[in-house]
Amino acid sequence: MRFVLDVSACESVEDLHRALAEGLRFPAWYSGNLDALHDCLTDLHEPTELIVRGTSALDELLGRRANAFRRVLDDSAEENPNLTVRFEEAVIRRGVASVQVEVVSDRRGVPIHKGSAFYLRLADARTLKDARNKLHALTSDRSSKHARHPSRYRASELRLLSETLPNGRKHYFVGQGPFTRYRDAVNALHKVRDRHTEASVACLPKMVAENTF
Repeated sequence: MRFVLDVSACESVEDLHRALAEGLRFPAWYSGNLDALHDCLTDLHEPTELIVRGTSALDELLGRRANAFRRVLDDSAEENPNLTVRFEEAVIRRGVASVQVEVVSDRRGVPIHKGSAFYLRLADARTLKDARNKLHALTSDRSSKHARHPSRYRASELRLLSETLPNGRKHYFVGQGPFTRYRDAVNALHKVRDRHTEASVACLPKMVAENTF
């Protein structure tokens, strides 16, 4: 059995547990809490692949409880050889162009695809020149003695990065990374959210992301 849990379609914790109960055919006694979830997952008797899609939405929905939820899934998969759990980030759409940014990690939060890593997308750019200007703007204030609002970034903390769109064109952005584990990227994301409200996590091939010239 293969079930995709679309977290972005859940508006509440109750919706999340209801979707799991229906998709994985939990028994009627399932009470919608982490203890019951662990019991039901470890009691699955047929090969089951659970894909959690929308890991950023999971953090927004559960807040501090998101890590506990992930641990229950991880622990259940380790205890039950019939269960496999994968985490994915949903496709992000910008305007009318679909940007294929899919985060696929194993239970440890490490990218499945060899040569890939997690990156923070902080500031999008139209061209490589635009990206360089934004990188300079985000780092130059710190070095200025007269800056009223010093930048929070050192030059070494930010990078010029890129991704390949479905149409073959390159999309440039200023970001941070690479991070080898998804949770490290999410922790870094939380630290910059107050300044970059639209910041996001992307999983990209390192050769593609870092080869911007």
